[in-house]
Amino acid sequence: MSSKEVEFNTESLFLVLFTLSFWFVRSWLIYFLAYHLTGYETILVIAGLFIILDGYHAIFNYRIEKLRKSNIPLIRSISDTIFISVFIVYYLINFI
Repeated sequence: MSSKEVEFNTESLFLVLFTLSFWFVRSWLIYFLAYHLTGYETILVIAGLFIILDGYHAIFNYRIEKLRKSNIPLIRSISDTIFISVFIVYYLINFI
């Protein structure tokens, strides 16, 4: 029985585009939806900052060593969880 290893190029354009499209569906879409439902421009500013942060992470943290040291995914997950929780509470209180 032999062990099989999966090798992929972490510097490929496809991987960067796949990562950015995943982040779009996972969080950016929620921020744009929240903006259209509430009309607060602050949400657009936050979404813009996160888009820049995610783009930086996808482009410049392409090596496994850099990915291990990067705290950006942890910070983004925590901030997305807080934002989504606050938005759901706000939406339930004000619009229903």
